[in-house]
Amino acid sequence: THPRVLVVAGKESNSTIIESYVGVGEGKYFSNVVSEIILEAGAQVDHYRLLDESDEAY
Repeated sequence: THPRVLVVAGKESNSTIIESYVGVGEGKYFSNVVSEIILEAGAQVDHYRLLDESDEAY
């Protein structure tokens, strides 16, 4: 999979982002995640990424 996350935080904004990726079953698979966060003046973003994937995942 190739998910892409784009966050644009406006001026003086405040947010929390929680990404969660879960692999279904065992086996080999490829996950290519891109996260891009753009902050305008005074913006704050707390970003967390939770991964629960197969030991054989790439």
